[in-house]
Amino acid sequence: MVVPQLVGDGLWTVHDIAELSLRQAVTPDQMRGRVNIATVTASLGGNVLGSRLAGAILGPFGLRSTLAVGASLTVLVGLSLFFFPVRRTRDFSSRSS
Repeated sequence: MVVPQLVGDGLWTVHDIAELSLRQAVTPDQMRGRVNIATVTASLGGNVLGSRLAGAILGPFGLRSTLAVGASLTVLVGLSLFFFPVRRTRDFSSRSS
């Protein structure tokens, strides 16, 4: 249990840096604050909604089903990145400042 925690924490740090760097590179300077707070709000709102969903599933279906649904949704969200242009973004020189 310790190794996944250590690896996961390190990768989460890399994720945070990459996400913020990409967001700053593609967002005009005057919009950065708004874009950052919108991202934080969506993330925290997703946490609240996910907690509510987990609680709603846990009661009638039990722990195993709840964990299976959570894992499935996590994989689906990860796979959805292949359909967004973020993966193909390479050149930020055309950014309007």
